[in-house]
Amino acid sequence: MIKVIVGFLSLTNIINLSLRGLSIAGRFLLIFLITQSYSNAELGLYGVFSASIIVAVQLVGLDFYVFTSRELVKPDADKQFILVNQLVLHLLCYMLLIPGSLVLFFHSFIPWHYLGLFLVIVVLEHLSNELYRLLILYKKPLQSSVLMFLKSAFWVFCLPVTWLFFDLKFELVFYCWVIGLLAALVFGAYALRPQFKFKWTRKPVDIKWILQGVNKAIPFFASTLLLKVIEYSNRYFIDIFYGKETVGVFTFYSSFANVLSTVIFTLVIMLQYPQLLESFNSSDFANRALLQRKMLKDTVSLTLIATPVIVLCVGIFVSMYKNAAYAEDFPLFLILILANIFVCVNYATHYILYAQNKDARLLQSYLAGSAITFLLCVALVPQFGGYGAAVATLSGFVTLCTFQFYFIDSWQSESE
Repeated sequence: MIKVIVGFLSLTNIINLSLRGLSIAGRFLLIFLITQSYSNAELGLYGVFSASIIVAVQLVGLDFYVFTSRELVKPDADKQFILVNQLVLHLLCYMLLIPGSLVLFFHSFIPWHYLGLFLVIVVLEHLSNELYRLLILYKKPLQSSVLMFLKSAFWVFCLPVTWLFFDLKFELVFYCWVIGLLAALVFGAYALRPQFKFKWTRKPVDIKWILQGVNKAIPFFASTLLLKVIEYSNRYFIDIFYGKETVGVFTFYSSFANVLSTVIFTLVIMLQYPQLLESFNSSDFANRALLQRKMLKDTVSLTLIATPVIVLCVGIFVSMYKNAAYAEDFPLFLILILANIFVCVNYATHYILYAQNKDARLLQSYLAGSAITFLLCVALVPQFGGYGAAVATLSGFVTLCTFQFYFIDSWQSESE
């Protein structure tokens, strides 16, 4: 663990960690501001709204970046051709988003007057995510952290200031979200200028190339979509049977529990999985097993260290919180933090299977985990509410990790 921590002592990594830390702090601050200034029902609305945004972004993205990333790194890559065709695909997806998203409003998960904001935020979130991935692809970690801060935290810190000049309407939260996303888009486009110099061309859109990319991205898209079922379907079940106030309590503790997986991804996975992929692509058999064992070991070690710290901090925060309803449901947080432990383990096992080109096995494991989550939500949420949803989520991730461990090839190198 000391080696993992020492690896962050460079100035760039310290700045990266600071920006990531501010992004996490922004998540805490947003939940705090909503609970202080609005009702539990409105926090529940935010929980359903944000979960719907995450799922919709995955739908319009189709995980097409998996294909384009591999194309863009080729020495002879036609960057303009690749990005223009990718944009055409996403424009078609945006058009399908409008009728597809109406189900959320017809079933009253989200009030109708939020439809315009919902569509705008989905498009801006998706575009900012694509810029974020391009910054990572072109080895600009500092710029990618700045973009992430702008889209996820900058606007949260601005929110209290806007209350001084505008009425305290809940829509203001989403308008500030839009401002943060616009700032992220402008910054991301500016940071990527050296990599992309576009010229006017009459080259036609290549539908065959787009379909080829979609075909290669489908296994990853399906896996990601099933993962979102495990992570976010619980909120819709709670909303159906108990309403927005119960969703608010669940969102409150879920947001804090998710900090654990954010920390693990930032400190371990984001640094180590590129090395693991490189070892598989170069057939480095001697180093391959060592790297995958190291990733899992560091993930588990840091998770065991971070978990009690997060539990203690949240426990202290809730004990001093003015709303007694949250303190009464603190056991819900313990179930959710346990589920997040398996989320962290899943990060390691997922990227190990990804490096081994086991796309079908990944899909099978996510299918099993999402099926367990869905079935247990149906069985438990009507009777146990948020606790039933938390147990369903925990069971889904336990199932997911179990399948992935089973599918991973030998942990030993060929020489061992």
